Amino acid sequence: MELLQKKGFDIKIREYFKAPFTEKELEDVLMRLNKKPIELVRTKEHDFLTKFRNKVFTDREWIMILIENPHLIRRPIIVKGLRAIIGEKPEDFENF
Repeated sequence: MELLQKKGFDIKIREYFKAPFTEKELEDVLMRLNKKPIELVRTKEHDFLTKFRNKVFTDREWIMILIENPHLIRRPIIVKGLRAIIGEKPEDFENF
């Protein structure tokens, strides 16, 4: 957060545990990230390991799984204009 503020980002926090993504919003974020739904999944989470690992789902099914289980979404997701990144480490922000 501090790094983004230093770079001059106007920060608006979306607490998607309290206000989950809609299907359209998550599709939009995925488009901006240029990622498939499975690429947003936190694969070390207990729920993933016990409920979803080694199962095959379509992109649409993964979107619904992520909407119903927002704790499985990698974070933070930073959106700027038409682009977005998953900012898990400081170097993720260098060229954003």
